[in-house]
Amino acid sequence: MNQNGMSRVITTIIFIFVALVGVLIVWSVVVSLADNSSKKIDQNSGFINDSNVKKNISNNQTGNTTNTGNNTQNNTQNTNNTNNTNNSTNNFSNADYALKTLSFNSGKVYLFESSIQFRPWTQKSVNLYANFTDHRVTRLPNIWYNLFTSTSEKDFMTKLGNNNLVKNDYLRQHTDKIIIPVHGLPKWLTGYDLEGYPPKNYTQWNAVVKNLTIYFSQFQGAEIYYEISNEPDLPEFWKGTTDQWLEFYNNTATTIKQIDPSAKVGGAAANQFDGKIEDNREPVNIELIRYVKTNNVPMDFISWHNYHLIDKIDEAKRYYETELGSKNVEFIISEWNGPSSSDRCSNSNPALTADSFLGFVNFGIDEQVFYTTQDDSPNDPLCYGLITQSDQIRPVFYVYSAFNNVSRTSNGIYYQINGENKTIISKNKNGCYDVFVWSLTGTDNTRNYNLSFDSNVKNVSRSSVKDSFNNNDVVSFAGNEITFASEDDEFNDLGVCFL
Repeated sequence: MNQNGMSRVITTIIFIFVALVGVLIVWSVVVSLADNSSKKIDQNSGFINDSNVKKNISNNQTGNTTNTGNNTQNNTQNTNNTNNTNNSTNNFSNADYALKTLSFNSGKVYLFESSIQFRPWTQKSVNLYANFTDHRVTRLPNIWYNLFTSTSEKDFMTKLGNNNLVKNDYLRQHTDKIIIPVHGLPKWLTGYDLEGYPPKNYTQWNAVVKNLTIYFSQFQGAEIYYEISNEPDLPEFWKGTTDQWLEFYNNTATTIKQIDPSAKVGGAAANQFDGKIEDNREPVNIELIRYVKTNNVPMDFISWHNYHLIDKIDEAKRYYETELGSKNVEFIISEWNGPSSSDRCSNSNPALTADSFLGFVNFGIDEQVFYTTQDDSPNDPLCYGLITQSDQIRPVFYVYSAFNNVSRTSNGIYYQINGENKTIISKNKNGCYDVFVWSLTGTDNTRNYNLSFDSNVKNVSRSSVKDSFNNNDVVSFAGNEITFASEDDEFNDLGVCFL
C-alpha cells in the first residue's frame, strides 16, 4: 500500500472513532434527560418519589416471620430463601400449612372489598365500577370540581344538582360509604383565582356548607363521610397558615354536624402522614388531633394518603394513636397506590398492590380507598388507574379483583409475612380455599414453590399476574402437595379444594 492509501485508511479509522464517541455522548444526554423528566413528573404530581424503591424493597420489608391467629407454632419450615440477581432460579422454602389448626380471622376481611376513588372518563370505566356489584367505600372527587368552577352559591348548588354521579341511585345503593372531599374554594369565596386559599367570609362559607349537607342528607343508602380538605400539606392545595386551616376545619365540621349529626367528619387527607403546612409547626394531622381535643371540635376519623411501602402504614397509625390517647376515631387511608410512577407502571405493581392489601389488615386500619378507577388524563405517564383513558385494563386490576372476590367469599383469613415472601389463605364459604402467594423483590428471578397441607388435594387452579393476567397457569399437585414455578413480583392466586 502506498503512502497516500495508508493516510486514507488512518483518516477513515479516526473518523469512525470520533463518530462513535459522539453517538455515546448524545445517548448519555438523552438518558439523563429522560430520567430527569420522569422525576419531574412525580414531583409535579405531589406524591412521594421513592427513586430507589426497587433496590430497597427487600431491605424495607424484611423482618421476622409473622403469623396471625392463636396457633403458637411457626408453620413455615426449612426456610431456604435466596435473592441473588445473578441466579436464574431461587428455591422457595417448603411451606407446610396445617389448615385444621390455623386460626382464620374474619374481622378485617372487609378491607379487601373494592374501595376506590371514582372519577370516570369513559363508559368502560363506569361499567368496570358497576361490575364489582357493590363497594365498601367510594370517594367522589368531582364535588370539588363543582365547587371550584362555580361562580356563586346558587351556581354551585345548580352544578351539584346536575351531577349525575351524586343523583345516581345505583351509586348510593351499591356502596356502603361515600367520602366527599371538601376543598377547592373558588374565587367568589376567597378572592383568588388559584385553589388553596381560606374563605374571606365564614358566614358565607358556612352557608355553602349548610346547603351542601342538606343536599346530601336527603339521599338514603350510603353513609356519608365529609373529608375536610385534601393534601393541605402541599402548597397547591392550601396556601394559608396552620391556624387558618384549623379555623377552616372547625367551621366546616361544626356546621356539618349541626345540620346532620349522623354524618361523619374528619380529615385532613394529608399527602404524607407527617406532612406539615408550616415548617415551624407540627404535622397537620397532629395539629388537628390536638385542636379538636382542646376545643371539643367534632372529628370522627383521621385520614391520610399512602404512596409508600407498607411499613409506613404501621408507622402512621402508631404515630396518630400516641397523640390520640383515649380518643376513638377511624383510621382511613383515603388514597393509596404504588410509591412512584416507575413502580406503578412496572411489572412490580401487582405485587406492590397485594402488599398494600396485606398491610391494611396486618396493621389494623379501618378503611382504604384505591386511587383511582381511571387515569387522570390521556397517555398519563403516572399509571394511577385500574384502566387507562383509552380503556386498556392494567394488570393491577386483576389483583384488585382477586382481593375483592375474597372479601365476598371468605369465612376468615390466615396470613404470613416472611421477609419478601407473603401468603394469604382464605377459608371460603364453599369449603375450599383461596391461597395468595407472592414475593416482592424488584427482580425477575424464578423461584419454585412447594406448598404442603394436612389434607390431600382434590383439585387446584392457578392464575397469575405480573406484566399480564394469565388464567389457568401451570400448577401441579400430588397427595397433599402443590408445586409451581413463579417469577418474583408475580402475584399467584390458587383455588384449592381438599379431599
